[in-house]
Amino acid sequence: MLGRLGLIATYLAAGLISGAAHAQTGDPAALRGAAQALSAKIDAAARGGKMPPRLNDPDELVRNGLDRAAIRALPNDLPLMLASCQSVIGVVTSYLGYTTKRPDGSPLDPVVQRQRELVVQDESMLGVAAIDLCSKRMLVAATALTATLTPAQRRDTARVKGAAQMRNGMAQLLAGTVDAQTDLNLRPGNIALLRESTLEMAEVGADAMTLEQRANMRAKIDAAIKAAPATGAAMLRRLRTIYMRTSCTGLCAFN
Repeated sequence: MLGRLGLIATYLAAGLISGAAHAQTGDPAALRGAAQALSAKIDAAARGGKMPPRLNDPDELVRNGLDRAAIRALPNDLPLMLASCQSVIGVVTSYLGYTTKRPDGSPLDPVVQRQRELVVQDESMLGVAAIDLCSKRMLVAATALTATLTPAQRRDTARVKGAAQMRNGMAQLLAGTVDAQTDLNLRPGNIALLRESTLEMAEVGADAMTLEQRANMRAKIDAAIKAAPATGAAMLRRLRTIYMRTSCTGLCAFN
């Protein structure tokens, strides 16, 4: 999960990003507001030693604050997308805080941490899937943006560095998704959600990675297949075929 939180930060530092044309019709303010309200409620519950918001609460705050349909409908404007996705990250960070810290900020006992992780596993995994979708949407927008740059802009040091940051961040994030396929503590519905979001993100992320990074991913997947249950191994083999691609365009070729 922490790898997913870190990936979005690479977009903030990437000089590649300067904006893109609006296309979708989603309401960034609505998603951002719901996510911020959800984070505040989680934090308040953690401070008061109470149960945080749950997926099936009548107010549907969790579903609204982590609404993947709303993320898909966000305008193709990178700054607006970033603002909304940062709020989504805030939700996952708040759930992470609930599972790891006491109200005074000190760490919880490992046994209590594990108990709390199980309590909010559904909410946390929905948040992970939302972050995966945010990553995919921003990567697609950033890749499209590279096609509009002049040769001089493509040689700009800040943009070259930003593209490398995005490639490396995506590679780290996707490596983490491979490790998660062998987590036997995830409930069936959550592992299915994770596999769906992993495959969707890999379809875009693999093309942004260098050929060396893709080879490293194939080796990691080969090792993971040996430790994965049958259904996980099948998914990993599907994932491996994505990293067999040899074309290098967009962010892959941006250097």
